[in-house]
Amino acid sequence: MAEHSPSLERIRPCHVALLPLKRVVQVYPLVQSALPGTLLEDWIDYASALVHAEGSSAPSGILAAERPRGCVAGLCAFQGRRDLAHGRILQVELLIVLSLFDEARIAAALASEIECTARRLGCAAIHCLLPEDGANHAQKALQAFGHRLEARVYCKAIAGPDC
Repeated sequence: MAEHSPSLERIRPCHVALLPLKRVVQVYPLVQSALPGTLLEDWIDYASALVHAEGSSAPSGILAAERPRGCVAGLCAFQGRRDLAHGRILQVELLIVLSLFDEARIAAALASEIECTARRLGCAAIHCLLPEDGANHAQKALQAFGHRLEARVYCKAIAGPDC
């Protein structure tokens, strides 16, 4: 009898936790898969500003979705902020999910932990900044957890100080 590939129900779940500073370089390939132009030095600077010493209660960090054997299949960066409409919010950016078999489950695990983090930090709302393309599973997971489109972010890259 031929063996079948595992169904989604039998794929082992991932564990989502704060990424420690010592693992920032390890997840760089995942970041580069979503943002190919990102230099390692830029990633380290960005991540170092968000990641704090273990046990810190600072309102920023990077959540990593890790497979049982240590492979990181998803991550997101977050910061606590103040918002005029909602008061204290958790702003999430760089929501990356990369998995061959179960992107939807990885995205759902991250969405669940994002909500837990927001509640722990006393936030009244969560704002997730997603790219226009390539965030389909993340968008579906967020919608399944009750997120809705509230605003659009427009971006214009500025090369230098011409003013």
